[in-house]
Amino acid sequence: MLLNIDHKVFAVTTLAATVSVAAYSLYRLHTLKRKLASREDVYETAKSLNEYLIFHYGSPDEILPFSFGPKSDVDFPARCAELCLKHANVKVITAYILTEIMLLVTVLKLIIGISNTVFQPPSILACR
Repeated sequence: MLLNIDHKVFAVTTLAATVSVAAYSLYRLHTLKRKLASREDVYETAKSLNEYLIFHYGSPDEILPFSFGPKSDVDFPARCAELCLKHANVKVITAYILTEIMLLVTVLKLIIGISNTVFQPPSILACR
């Protein structure tokens, strides 16, 4: 006896609390699985697919069919790319792309045996 309480009382209350927590956890898991199974995937509906395609590939008149609205602001990806190119160092980007092409050509040379006379490195790589 600890503190004048029988150890069997501790064991029974601890067991009851553990079983209660386990039962509640299983109940929550079961309800969550049912909820997820019955839920339709929002991104796989025809409506969301059509909105995505219109947003990315539609003309300004299709995206904003009304007479009001910022029609000049609809080409967001193109405007982002133009802004990046405006502030980027074009020589660095070009050298990077050509370096990747040279790596690809080297791999092709190893695989199919292309000779050096077929592809000569561009002169821009010489300035690195």
